[in-house]
Amino acid sequence: MTPQERDMAIRIFVEFVARDVAKIENVGQSSSDPEELANLSFKLAGAFQKVDSKLSGERDPNAPKFEFEAGDIAAWNK
Repeated sequence: MTPQERDMAIRIFVEFVARDVAKIENVGQSSSDPEELANLSFKLAGAFQKVDSKLSGERDPNAPKFEFEAGDIAAWNK
């Protein structure tokens, strides 16, 4: 597990707990097991990192393409 995955899992967990607390105030009791929320948070963070790294490797087909050679750079210095 990377530090980024851990940080993301913590943020997801905090969001889950915050939403659960809001639910508790309205209903009166929590139906969520904190351990289950933590497990789900780590699974979601891992899945997000996996997809993010996959998509980061893909190039945007509409991105501008720059092609130059070492000789082009030498021409700039003249």
